[in-house]
Amino acid sequence: MKKQFLVKTAAGLLVATSLSAFETQAQELKVTPMVTAPRVLKKRIDFSFLQTHPFIVKDQTIDLAWPINGQLQLAVNNSPNFYYAGATKPFTPAPTAVTAGKITSLAAFNGIQDVPLCYRNTPQLIVGGAVTGFDFTSSIGLTFGYSPAGNTSGKDLVDVSVDVSTSTMTLNLEGDNPISKQIIDMGSASANDTSTTINSTINFANFNISPSFFFSSKLNDVAMKGMTTGLSSLASSPQVSAMPWEAQVTDPADLALTINAGTKAGLKCGDVLDIYNQTYFYDPSVDPCKTTAVTHFDSDPTGQPSATITIRHLQPDASMTSGDDIVWFDLRGVQAGAVVRQNKTLTDAHPERCN
Repeated sequence: MKKQFLVKTAAGLLVATSLSAFETQAQELKVTPMVTAPRVLKKRIDFSFLQTHPFIVKDQTIDLAWPINGQLQLAVNNSPNFYYAGATKPFTPAPTAVTAGKITSLAAFNGIQDVPLCYRNTPQLIVGGAVTGFDFTSSIGLTFGYSPAGNTSGKDLVDVSVDVSTSTMTLNLEGDNPISKQIIDMGSASANDTSTTINSTINFANFNISPSFFFSSKLNDVAMKGMTTGLSSLASSPQVSAMPWEAQVTDPADLALTINAGTKAGLKCGDVLDIYNQTYFYDPSVDPCKTTAVTHFDSDPTGQPSATITIRHLQPDASMTSGDDIVWFDLRGVQAGAVVRQNKTLTDAHPERCN
């Protein structure tokens, strides 16, 4: 007697079938493998400054520079494309000697010139720009604030505390190269992206006292819309979207390497990364840390990485690997400040070896 099995039909009914019929049905099944989108690492950014324009409410001048710049950092914390790992601290340049325009560091590692200290631990982008418009409409239809067309005076308002019905913000963000300071690309948020119903009483005078008053008001929603849209626009811009993800080696050693990217960037245990030593060139008559006329490129002209690593130990802003998880191609080792890039589509390998 053949064993009976219960099989669910397309209509959701359970029917009994024999082993032979079950086998026949199994052979006819076409299984479509589940496709998982490759994991995308977040680019590390730092901030310059978002310019704002003061405007008049009743008899007071209101400047939203503090809360607006604080809001940008809050928006980056929720961005799927960027992360903020803390401001890059200024470095004191290491002693250098100049040979035909090429930096020769006196603090070399195994004979390899180290990247100048001022160019180590740098972000991929410096994000800044301007809020070109932030206007408000009161419950009785008066418009005030400023827009790309210019300021709209709020002197006719009866009080600095206003019943605001709607608000819009326009924003232009730019991503700059942290070394050359040249603009890489731009993103924007238009009034259509940020027009928001407020229907709330706003005491604008409080914003000059502390940014916390802004963050706890409904105008915070308007600014968050603008920042989120602007960051998304910047991330999808042609030049920024084409930039490969990069990090840097902060602590090279013979048996272990530490890089300046971790879980905030989206790295996971088992990720495979390539490391490329760098050669820097600059005007030999100027300190390389005091000029933007600097260029650098991978030291190996064939594109061969200096080493390939598998990440094992992760922290929010750093990762480390050691021993057999480092494959050396440049027998001299890896320099401090060497560039780290993705090796291939990210997968988790040997998670049992992670901590």
